[in-house]
Amino acid sequence: MQIQELLSIHSAFRSPRSHADILGDAYLLEHNSVYRNIKLHALEIGCHYQEAWPEYLLLPFHQLGHIVANKIIPYVPARRLLQSVEDKRANALSIDDMHIPESYHLHEAAHVIAEEVFAGVEFSTPHQKILKFIVCESFANAVDAHACALVQDETHYIFMRQNSYMHPEKKSALVLRRLTKALGSKFAFVSTLVCYLHANFLRELIPPTVLQELVARYAGNGCEWTDKVEKDFEALRKMAERLDPQFRVQTTQMFLNLEGFDGDVFEILDFEFMPIFMSQPKFQKAVVQLFEIVAGERSLR
Repeated sequence: MQIQELLSIHSAFRSPRSHADILGDAYLLEHNSVYRNIKLHALEIGCHYQEAWPEYLLLPFHQLGHIVANKIIPYVPARRLLQSVEDKRANALSIDDMHIPESYHLHEAAHVIAEEVFAGVEFSTPHQKILKFIVCESFANAVDAHACALVQDETHYIFMRQNSYMHPEKKSALVLRRLTKALGSKFAFVSTLVCYLHANFLRELIPPTVLQELVARYAGNGCEWTDKVEKDFEALRKMAERLDPQFRVQTTQMFLNLEGFDGDVFEILDFEFMPIFMSQPKFQKAVVQLFEIVAGERSLR
């Protein structure tokens, strides 16, 4: 696709909640319910979208505290950057001729929303505090995954790829759709979060007892765990495992060390987190609220 055509599609969509320099923002607000629900809720809780600053572009993990505390969502002005290229010589380049800088504002907005849901919740142990951080990260991962799963065509693919850490994949989308159809949207989302939770805790396997409890708590009435569902869940787990290993190890360690947790990341994360996650009402209540936000079922009004 030519840059000129992409910019034309971008300009064809309008929304009072869109930002003109976020490539495809208004298009995604109209065509992607997860993207729309996250952005609208972020704005509803007082978030401000701001052009990304150098410190964020160079060390994004180090800026997370600033982003959350100030509810500032950084974005890359890819539309403006592409327009400057197009202005140099009209219709000369396609999107395959250059790397378009990606913007991760969907992921960062999900982080702020998760922290807002946990606001005021007290954590009495270091393990609970670590778990809260990993749950927030896993929620942002799950949001990326479910937004990408809604992609239907080339234009949707291009705009979603530019505004998410994940790149849409047909196989992953089909897995999430089948899980949603078989066990309901709440199960599909919470199980995605749990798969990312295990990946971020550097665990390769999810115990069968966890699966049974997820089905009991979150699957729709009359839904059953079948061999096909088990196969799709395993595919979902493997999808989560594809998270950047450098991020899961190096970046997580740096963040936790800066937050006051000393030692190697494998040592810091070496505790049984699922019993805490499943048994503590503070975590289960938050997870339900987060699902409702993604599904567009929860509003502050």
